[in-house]
Amino acid sequence: MTNLYSDENKENNKIKSFLYLDTEKMYSISSQIFAGLTEYALKAKHNSTKEEETQKGPLGSGQILADIITESSSITEKHFLHDYSYNLFEEALITKGKVLELNASNVVDSIADINNKSFVKITGKVLFSDISRIIRSIKNYNDFGYSVWYITQGKSLVESYKELKSEANKIVDRNKKAAAINKIDGQVNFKKELEEASLRMDPEYLEQMVYALDYGYSGQLEIQTPMFLNEDNYLFSALLKREMLKESEEFIIKKYSVKTEREFTVFGIPTQTKGEQEKLNTKLEVDDPTIKQVMTNIVSSFSEIESSFTGKLDYEYVIDPIAVYLEI
Repeated sequence: MTNLYSDENKENNKIKSFLYLDTEKMYSISSQIFAGLTEYALKAKHNSTKEEETQKGPLGSGQILADIITESSSITEKHFLHDYSYNLFEEALITKGKVLELNASNVVDSIADINNKSFVKITGKVLFSDISRIIRSIKNYNDFGYSVWYITQGKSLVESYKELKSEANKIVDRNKKAAAINKIDGQVNFKKELEEASLRMDPEYLEQMVYALDYGYSGQLEIQTPMFLNEDNYLFSALLKREMLKESEEFIIKKYSVKTEREFTVFGIPTQTKGEQEKLNTKLEVDDPTIKQVMTNIVSSFSEIESSFTGKLDYEYVIDPIAVYLEI
């Protein structure tokens, strides 16, 4: 068994600040890697006990995977132990040669090997695409635009308009009052002011955009790692489960920005790495199809429509993520 506590491993393992960790997936795979944990747990416990007898660090700091799963009780401890168990998980897979490690410096030469590896570890600057956040912004676009305009340049204009309207409303004659108000409204056009400042859009257009995004993406949260190198373009995409985030998506985006300055690592399983011609063909052309065959063709047709939203780009690779972290 590899000694994961050796000085060499301690020096090579960088500290990880986790943004995302799918513990269920990690432990499911771990149970298969380590033969159901039984044999590994016994060896790990033995090594852990020997380590605790000689180490100078805090008591119990030698615990590894078996103890993490069976002995952690409090929520706080579990979070820390999950992080620690991930280090063992990733190290074991790398040691077994199951991981393809990619970054901007080696992607051109190494990408062809992606279908020969079970896991991929991608490091680079990332983009967070939060559809729920985008939809919320679109829904409130005109209201937000008016607020920005009012605060930055429109306050005095609005106040003048209100004063003029107030004076016009004092006119006793109904026809003269209506004429005065129409004149004021003709001279003061807030809608035009906002549109010229790109702070207002057609409400119907916004409504239809919200519907299309909500239907096509269902509020998904995606992390993308683009590597655009002159003529060689690569995009690695991974959908994140919000419940597996270490912090809320709003907090993460606020800290690191939608387009990050720091490089993050996405570790996961490659799920879509080939062209469209490699996908399953479900359309069946027959003269007298059964109801089931008709339904299969309908589903296939709808999948083609939905691919305009979720379909993979020619240079895109889709990853099923297990962890996202910042190395420090």
